[in-house]
Amino acid sequence: MLRALGVLGLLCATAAAEPTLELRIEGKSVEATLRGAPASGPVELHEMLVEDKPPIVATSVHNFLDGGPVSVAFVLSGDAGWMGAHNIHDDDYDPDHVSLHKPLSAAFDVLQLASALPAGSEAMVVRYDTEAAILVPWKPAGQVGGIDLGAAKDFAGRLGVDMVHGIELACTELATRPQRRKLMIIIGDGNDTATDINDAGYNLRALAETCPGVTSAALVIKSPISAETDAMEQWTPNVIRLTSVNAASGLEAALKKTLQLATDQFDATFPLAKFPRDGKRRSYLLVSGGQELASATLQMLDPPAPPSPPWQLWRWLVLAGVVGAFSLISLLVFKARGPQ
Repeated sequence: MLRALGVLGLLCATAAAEPTLELRIEGKSVEATLRGAPASGPVELHEMLVEDKPPIVATSVHNFLDGGPVSVAFVLSGDAGWMGAHNIHDDDYDPDHVSLHKPLSAAFDVLQLASALPAGSEAMVVRYDTEAAILVPWKPAGQVGGIDLGAAKDFAGRLGVDMVHGIELACTELATRPQRRKLMIIIGDGNDTATDINDAGYNLRALAETCPGVTSAALVIKSPISAETDAMEQWTPNVIRLTSVNAASGLEAALKKTLQLATDQFDATFPLAKFPRDGKRRSYLLVSGGQELASATLQMLDPPAPPSPPWQLWRWLVLAGVVGAFSLISLLVFKARGPQ
């Protein structure tokens, strides 16, 4: 059935995920991470539901790709049917058959990670099918290309879509990397070994809690044998969807867009002293270049403890009384003893 992929047109739908904002207190600053859009000008936080209150202006702003090297893990479906190796041993096997293997290999070459990511970035590829395994170990991002995917025949006999374990392996690998910024790009049909989409969604949500600090995006390519629905949005809102592929150029553009979805984010720092300390939870709207991007809540710190009271007059009086009493007792003892 995958031969149909060679004649069907390219249909691409981007999940227009709304930008998301995360606010957190770190030391003497409030750190904001905006995912889903780059900074387009000065960044401000406006307290919501409060009128005539001046915004809090960020003291520093860093777009994702300006923050130093990145570690990116690609999680790729290695299912034989999906990669075009389902009939690799058939007598009528055509080595020039249009499969997803060829356009994917070309897309990895055109991606040009050396220029798409900051200098010093690294990449690796995990494949998932009947199992999850490392297809390409960690190496400089610019050295990862289509040749690393091997040949279509290398995927023969691999029947399965163990996507959750593929993502889990990528999380484990990313956790070992020293880079602060980490990406995961998932490429597959969005299906998982779990026959119930609710089970797959539950597994992905549970896994997300063990994979902190990783920004993900997914390129979901539906073939005629793929299930219509999947649970990919349970893992990431950044999803590009293709319903068919007729040329490498279409897949190349989609993979580039998927990487862009993952890197369209920035961090901003705000002085903590500008925020009230009343122990309440407040809502803030982040604005960049005059454009309202996203909102989030932030738990304010508790009010500062009152300073220790200064030595007041009564404290000095008590001290003076103690010293005076000690002196009087010493004098009385001296007189009681008389001259020696």
